[in-house]
Amino acid sequence: MAALKFEQTAPGQIQVEGELTFSNIDKNTVKSCSFLNGAENVSIDMQNVTASDSAGLALVVEWIKVCEQQQIAIVFHNIPAQLHALAKLTGFDQTPYFASDNA
Repeated sequence: MAALKFEQTAPGQIQVEGELTFSNIDKNTVKSCSFLNGAENVSIDMQNVTASDSAGLALVVEWIKVCEQQQIAIVFHNIPAQLHALAKLTGFDQTPYFASDNA
């Protein structure tokens, strides 16, 4: 199990690394949106996410919800195939939050 890590690589640029799974996501992870503080735009790169499940999709939805409440533009890049497949089941992959670089 790869621990879940968030790294701010530049203002508004977040790199997610590890597993977006039930075993790695807890209430503290969901509440931890400190990378959004003071941002107008946030870009989240998931290139280094090694596994994901429905908890990962729920976390993405929660980040979007927080951003909408704070009027922050958010977009996700390099979404892992597992997460993209889950989003596709619900049509969520067709939202503007998923960058066009995702297949």
